[in-house]
Amino acid sequence: MTEQEIKILLDKYYKGLTSLEEEGQIKSFFRATDFSDELASDKNLMSLVTSGQAFSPQAKFEFDEKIKAELLKERTDTRKIYWQWSLRGAAAVIFLLASFWLGRISSQSNQKEYLQLQAQVSKMNTELIRTNLRLTSPSDRIKGVQYSYELNSLSNDIIDELAHTLNNDENVNVRLAAGNALFQFAHNEKTKKTLIESINKQNQHPLIQISLINMMFALNEKTAFENIKEAIQNENLPFEDRQRIQKELNSQSRSL
Repeated sequence: MTEQEIKILLDKYYKGLTSLEEEGQIKSFFRATDFSDELASDKNLMSLVTSGQAFSPQAKFEFDEKIKAELLKERTDTRKIYWQWSLRGAAAVIFLLASFWLGRISSQSNQKEYLQLQAQVSKMNTELIRTNLRLTSPSDRIKGVQYSYELNSLSNDIIDELAHTLNNDENVNVRLAAGNALFQFAHNEKTKKTLIESINKQNQHPLIQISLINMMFALNEKTAFENIKEAIQNENLPFEDRQRIQKELNSQSRSL
């Protein structure tokens, strides 16, 4: 396979459009040693996605940027652009005003008023995320997921919205983004349970399934082991990945 051909496949991959066979071709290509430095960052990102390693902040940033760059190539009409910028502008105003008033009320020690406004801001955050997650463009839905990164904690409503996206969105990269967002709050029992339950809902999406399993290994989460054992039986998972997962599962099981 030529570098030009692999670049075309990578474009499809970052848009979430590759088949299992094409993803296998990408992995096979990067096992070779003869390719230009231009593809070095892509090789590193592919290795991280399919391994048990955690993303470094820089690697995560590069992966997110590649996905967004591809998704933002989509053509949009004038009304859609206007709507996107209106929504983002409104969001900026909401967050700015909310931060100002929350700080002012808090400094005045008016706890009741502070809690009321905090609840209103939380509701606005939820609506903003929910609105974006229902937009047509994958890049807009990823933006909705990214709003959750600005929160100190996730409400049950937002967890449910992200869980629905993780399990049902038609775009694999939006699903991955939702999974990563939930993982940031894995100390929350509901969030962690959501991730565990999602493992075996991803049998048609091995990349997401592997990502969720890697999250559980990173947490050393023993309650996920039965779900992982079931996932290993998924014939859509590449054989080498099943072997690696089984090996890590055996290793963590021995530490019980």
